[in-house]
Amino acid sequence: MHLIVIIAFAALLWFNSGAPMNKLGLSPGVSVVIVFGEIVLLAAAAMWTSHRTLKTLAKDPSDPDDAQHEHHYYGMILQLVMAGVFVANLILTDWPGVVRGLFGKGPTFGLVDLLVLSPFIITMIVIWIVQYPVDRAIREVALNPRLSQGHSVHPVWSLRQYLSFNVRYQLLTIAVPMTLIIVGDDIIDHYRRPLREATGGLVWASDALMGILVCAVFLVAPVMLRFIWDTEPLPAGELRSNLERIARKTKVKYREILLWHSRGMVVNAAVMGIIPPVRYVLISDGLLESLNDKHIEAVFGHEAGHINSWHIPFFIVFATLTMLIAGGLVEVLRWVARHFAFAWLSFDYIQIIVGLAVVGIWGVAFGWLSYYFEHQADMAGADSITPGPEQCSKPCLMHSEGGPVGSRVLCATAADEFAMALKRVAALNGIPVDEKGWRHPSIRDRVKLLSDMSQDPSAGQRFMALIQTVKGVLIVGTLIGLATGAWLYWDFLLPASWFG
Repeated sequence: MHLIVIIAFAALLWFNSGAPMNKLGLSPGVSVVIVFGEIVLLAAAAMWTSHRTLKTLAKDPSDPDDAQHEHHYYGMILQLVMAGVFVANLILTDWPGVVRGLFGKGPTFGLVDLLVLSPFIITMIVIWIVQYPVDRAIREVALNPRLSQGHSVHPVWSLRQYLSFNVRYQLLTIAVPMTLIIVGDDIIDHYRRPLREATGGLVWASDALMGILVCAVFLVAPVMLRFIWDTEPLPAGELRSNLERIARKTKVKYREILLWHSRGMVVNAAVMGIIPPVRYVLISDGLLESLNDKHIEAVFGHEAGHINSWHIPFFIVFATLTMLIAGGLVEVLRWVARHFAFAWLSFDYIQIIVGLAVVGIWGVAFGWLSYYFEHQADMAGADSITPGPEQCSKPCLMHSEGGPVGSRVLCATAADEFAMALKRVAALNGIPVDEKGWRHPSIRDRVKLLSDMSQDPSAGQRFMALIQTVKGVLIVGTLIGLATGAWLYWDFLLPASWFG
């Protein structure tokens, strides 16, 4: 869901930059009917998919895998349609013009954008309400084994609690920082001319200020999110001491380890923040209540692996490279339009083509990159709970006499323990072991790679060589893109007035 919300806000920024609008020439009244009619149609589609999923679950409540697959699949399709419909409304209807007409020509500093976005947000909330019975039913099935074993469990969350969590985690996580960026974009755009004059004719002064704002917002976003997500510092005790020991061992620095309150419904951990002063490691209450300390330490080690492997900075490098590719594609298409007299290839259509290309890059390449980063973090998680030779209980290449030297082999006992933690987390979150996500490989694939790395001395080396190659390509590609852009736009970057 986070990607869908990002797409919606990115589309708003695109709209602000002068993207093509109302290509069908629809009247304001027809545009309003279409926009709000789509909410009804998507709600009806969500009701139909929820009904089908509940029927699937009713066929065999003891084995919810098929229902879980359907729920996640239908949810993904609805999210993609919802994002596509919103972008289409911006391009094909007069919905933005209708909203703008309510305020006249004066500056609104983000208010128009948020109102333009409102049908998207309403649709999202309506779909959550419709899907709640399915979520509740699947969670109840997941809790039955724990109840039968005599464990205490939280009652499945109410509709109000379910909506509160989704609004906090799925929507506000992205909406709060992006709203700050959109408001800042409107303010900067309003003062574009004074900024240019104040910088001696620097035409990109407003763009540079916008870049500084974006960096500042995302730098401090974790401080905002720790309150949006309902967290508190993890209480002192043996577990916290063990996690701090792992952090010292792996040289991971952070501001705080946070307990993430979800009423026991989320069994997960996360890390957020680029630099230590604003970096937080989050452990959910469901994780603490459902896993033993060894498995919690393994999950913490996984999150520490994301930090030590610089995954968040490399995601930023990926985003930068994507923007450079988009800019290069714009210039190529404009050159093609000029030299081959493609009258139909106007700048409006170039923007649409480039926008689709960016979505494709993020949808495929970013997901692929995330897969490999998850595997690398899994290796770190297994490493963090590696026992000494005397505690290793399985035939193990790492701890055997005359074992491989200089290879990237995992301890078999640690790999098995981490695999058990993965399976446990998946089961408690209602995720089938063979289900793949956009950013996460399936639990089965993750477990298999861990097993391979504990049995084959070359498997880990091949994987790490691939990771280093990918990171190198990202860095070199970004540097080449920045250098090419500077060469192409040198005269634009430095106005003649600077040189007298």
